[in-house]
Amino acid sequence: MEPNSRIASMVMELRTYFLCCFLSMLWSKTLTAQTDSLLALAVQAQNDSVRLIHLGEAFKQTIFNDPAQGMTIAQDFLQVAKRADEHDDIAIGLNFIGMSHYIQGRYDRATEYYLQAMKQAEANADTLYAAIVLNNIAACYEIGKQPEAAIRAFEDAMERFRRLGDKSWMAKVSHNLAQRYLDKKDFETALQHYQNAYQWFQELGDRHHEGLALTGYGHYFFQKAQYGTALDYYKKALPMLDRQYDPAAYAEQLEHLANTYLRLKKYKEAAQHLQTALPMAQACLALEQEVRLSRLAVTLYKETGNIKKAFEWQEKFIVLSDSLYSQEKTQVLQDAVKKYELEQKEQQIILLNAENQVKDLSLQNAHRAQGIMLLGLLILSLAGLGGWYLLRLKQRSNRALEEKNLQINKALAEKDVLVREMHHRVKNNLQVIASLLKLQSQHLSDKQALDALTDGRNRVQSMAFIHQNLYQQEQLTAIEAAVYVPKLAHALFVSYNFKPERLQICYEIEPLLLDVDTAIPIGLILNELITNALKYAFRDDTPGTLTIRLHRQASDILLLAVQDTGPGLDPALLNSENVSASFGLRLVQLLAEKLASTISVRNENGACIELIIREFKTVP
Repeated sequence: MEPNSRIASMVMELRTYFLCCFLSMLWSKTLTAQTDSLLALAVQAQNDSVRLIHLGEAFKQTIFNDPAQGMTIAQDFLQVAKRADEHDDIAIGLNFIGMSHYIQGRYDRATEYYLQAMKQAEANADTLYAAIVLNNIAACYEIGKQPEAAIRAFEDAMERFRRLGDKSWMAKVSHNLAQRYLDKKDFETALQHYQNAYQWFQELGDRHHEGLALTGYGHYFFQKAQYGTALDYYKKALPMLDRQYDPAAYAEQLEHLANTYLRLKKYKEAAQHLQTALPMAQACLALEQEVRLSRLAVTLYKETGNIKKAFEWQEKFIVLSDSLYSQEKTQVLQDAVKKYELEQKEQQIILLNAENQVKDLSLQNAHRAQGIMLLGLLILSLAGLGGWYLLRLKQRSNRALEEKNLQINKALAEKDVLVREMHHRVKNNLQVIASLLKLQSQHLSDKQALDALTDGRNRVQSMAFIHQNLYQQEQLTAIEAAVYVPKLAHALFVSYNFKPERLQICYEIEPLLLDVDTAIPIGLILNELITNALKYAFRDDTPGTLTIRLHRQASDILLLAVQDTGPGLDPALLNSENVSASFGLRLVQLLAEKLASTISVRNENGACIELIIREFKTVP
C-alpha cells in the first residue's frame, strides 16, 4: 500500500471511531436526562405506590446502560416496598437487585437474590412473576456452566407460562432454549425453538425481540458454517433492534456481523462494524465484549497482513483480559467484606434488642428494680460472654477452614497450570518437528521422499492437535471428538490443496469425550485413512464426497468409518499378512490391534473402510 493511501485509511478509521464515540455519548446523555426526571418524580411523589412506579421505570431505563446506578435504584425500590409492606413489590425489588448483579457479572449473588424473589412470589401466589424469576435463575445456571440445569429450569418456566397462556414470555423462554440447544450442537431442536419464538414475537408485534429471534437464525447458520446465509439474517435483524433500550444487544449484533464478514474474507466491512461496536461496548461497560472485539481485531489485521496493527490490538487484548480477571477478583473480595460487615451489624442489632428488652422490663417492674436489674445484668453478662466466646470460636474455625481451602485451591490451580503448560509444550515441540519436516521437504526433489515427509508431518500434526485441544479447553484429560475430527480433516485438506468446491465432506460424529490414550491412535488412524482417500480416491478434478463417521454402536463398541466416492480399494491391502501394503496402511493395522479392532473394506460407489473398536475409553 502507498504511504498516502495508508494515511488516508488511518484517517478514515479515526473519523469512524470518534463519530461512534460521539453518538454513544449523545444517547447516554439522553437516557441520563430521562432517568434523572423519573428519579425527581419519585422524590416528589405523595405516596409510596406512585414512588414505586417511577423507581421501576427508572430502573428499566438504567439497568443496561448504567448497571451501577441500576443497582442503587433497585435497592431504593426494595427499601420503599418493604416500608409500604407491598409484598408483590418486594418480590420485584429482589428480582431487580438480582438483575443488577447479573449484568455486572456477579452471578452467585444474582442467583441468591433470584431465589429470594421466587420464594416471595410463590408466597404471594404470584404464578406469573415466579415463572419470570425462574427464567432468570436458568440464565445464571447457563453462565455457571450448568447447561443441563439451565435447560431444565427454562423448560419448567416454559411450562408455567404455557399454563398461564402468556405468549410474550413463551416467546422469550423459547428463544433462550434455542440458544442452549445451539450450544449443545442440537441444531434441529434449536431451530424449532427459534421458529416458535420468531412466530410469537411477530404475532405480538414485538419488533426488538423479533430481531433477536432473527439473530438466532443467524447463529444457527453460522454454527453450520453457512456464513452467507448467517450474514443475511444478521443484517436483517440489525435495524429491528432497539438501540436505546438495549444498546448491549445492538453492540453484540455488530460483533456478529464483524465476525461473519471476517469469515467471508470481507475485511473492509468487518473493520467498519468493529469500529462501530467498540465504543458502544465501552459505553455499556461490557468488558467481556471488549475482550472478544479486541480478539477479532487481532485476527482481522493478521489476515490482512497489517502486522503492526495486529500487534497493537494483541496488547490491548492482553490488557483487557487482565482487567476482566482483576475485576472479578476485586468484586469477590468486596462481596466478602460486605457480608462480614452485615453479619457484624446483625450481631449488634441482636445485642441492642436484648438490652432494650431488659430496660423495658425494669421500667414495668419498678418495685423490684434492683433485684431484677442485677439478675438481668448477670444473665446479659453471661449471654454476652458466651456469645463472645462462641463468636471467637467460630471466627477461629472459619479462618482455619478458609486457609485450608485457599491452600487446596492454590494447589489445584497450580496443578491445572502445570498440566496445561505440559500440553502446550508438547504441542509446541510437535509443531517444531512438523515445521522441520516441512523445511526439509523444500530441499527435496524426489517425489517419493516428498510424499513420505508430508505423510510424516501430517501424523505429527494429528498428535499436536490433540495436545492443543487439551490445553485450550476446560477438560484436561479428554478430547471432544466433534471438535477434533473436523479440525484434523481441514488440516489435511489444506496440506493437499483441496478446495471445498472440489470435495464435499460429511461428518457423522457423536459428541464423545475421548480419553487421550484412545484419541491418539484414533487420530493417527483417521490421518492415514483420510490421507489415503485424498491421494488415491480423488486424483482427477471430478467432484466427490468424503464421509467420516465416529459413534457408538453399543455401550462397549465404537464405529470408525471413512468412505469416499473414488474407484475403490483392494481389501487385501489391509490384510495383516500383506507385506506389499504401504507404511500408512500397516500403521493402521498396528493401531487397530492396539484398540482391539476389526477392519473391513466395502466397495460400494467408492471405498468404505470400517473399524469396529472394542477397547476404548471415554470421559463422562
